[in-house]
Formats: sequence, C-alpha cells, structure tokens
Amino acid sequence: PRRGAGREQIAELRSFVSRFPGADLVRALEDVEKAISLVDRYAYIKLVLAQLAVRLRRAVLKPQTAARDTSTR
Repeated sequence: PRRGAGREQIAELRSFVSRFPGADLVRALEDVEKAISLVDRYAYIKLVLAQLAVRLRRAVLKPQTAARDTSTR
C-alpha cells in the first residue's frame, strides 16, 4: 500500500459523511458484502447489481429524499 493512502480514505469518508449525514453506513456495507457473496456463488450478476443499487440508495439517502427523487421520474 502506498504511504498516506489511509489519510486519503479518511478524508473521502469524512466528505461522504458530511454530504450524506443520514446514511446508514453499516447497512450499506452489509448490502455490499451480501452482493459480493451472491456474485461469488455465481448468481446472476446483473440482478445482483440492480438490487445492490436499490439497497444502497435506500441506505444512503434519507427516506424522504429517495421518495422525492423517484416520484419525479
């Protein structure tokens, strides 16, 4: 690993948290781990990624923001 990479990751995480203060990061991480597990078991990758996108949106965006975004489409 390159030197200073940990500082860059911390800065990126802080930026993410400040932009999405209501994000459920534990849930998001669990969703990613589940998707990796499904891909490892040769699940249908397109479906896994589509499901992951929906789950991450719910974990990261506040419920009212997610509902507002989908109602305008």
